[in-house]
Amino acid sequence: SLTTVLPDDPTITELSEPVRHRLARGDDVSGACETWAEVTNRLNVERAGSLTTFATLLAATSQLGGASAAPIDRFAASMRQRVADDLERGANSAQARLSARVLTAVPLAVLTLLLSTDPDVSSVAAGPIGGIVIAAGIVLNAIGAWWMGRIARPGAHR
Repeated sequence: SLTTVLPDDPTITELSEPVRHRLARGDDVSGACETWAEVTNRLNVERAGSLTTFATLLAATSQLGGASAAPIDRFAASMRQRVADDLERGANSAQARLSARVLTAVPLAVLTLLLSTDPDVSSVAAGPIGGIVIAAGIVLNAIGAWWMGRIARPGAHR
């Protein structure tokens, strides 16, 4: 099945080519999977570590013999759980990301509204002290937006 059944994902199909190549050249499953694990371990691709672990698992189960379905099934269950956890973290951080956007946009919108409608605010803003205060507020707002975006980004706390 390693040589005939291709993964649905084109990236995984490409990344699993070394094992199919080695098997086509007559290598045993254990040796082909060990080579595959070494190749994927050197890659700088997201989730390559999971693929390396899977290749190592296949190499070990083929070396040790016996039923390999149970360890492969447990590995698949742990990978499904990891994906579910990632999705949950992303959903939980969505509210924080929205709050960060609101807390960044509202002060700028209120400043724009006040500058265009209130002559007192416009006169203060036109002076040197008002300009400095507004510039400092914009800088602090930008720093706060960066900081909130950094903390609320999915995957920021791994």
